[in-house]
Amino acid sequence: MSDEHIYPVEDGGSGTHLARPHDGTVDDICRGLAARSRREVLRYLVGSPDGTATVSELAAELVGRVEPPRDTIRIGLGHVHLPVLEEAGLVEFDRRNRTVRYRRSQLAEELLAELSPE
Repeated sequence: MSDEHIYPVEDGGSGTHLARPHDGTVDDICRGLAARSRREVLRYLVGSPDGTATVSELAAELVGRVEPPRDTIRIGLGHVHLPVLEEAGLVEFDRRNRTVRYRRSQLAEELLAELSPE
């Protein structure tokens, strides 16, 4: 990670820490697409009419495409994969409602088209 993507952030009086902007940089998008489960989530969201899904819908879609059982997939989505995609600027993940909305990215879609499903 290069220094031009790090900047100081005040955290409400307890000090300053460093954070990266959430602007969907090439590195962020590549990190988001690094795992097969995340690529399958994005393929599903890109292909859905409104670009949204619940975590349960995504887990059901991944069953048979990736190895773990459905409950393990759902937990992995909520705790690992969706936060990584959100950090990459590719989705908005509402943890309270357990819903996901795709944030259009031409670069991510082009890369997905080049990366065949495994």
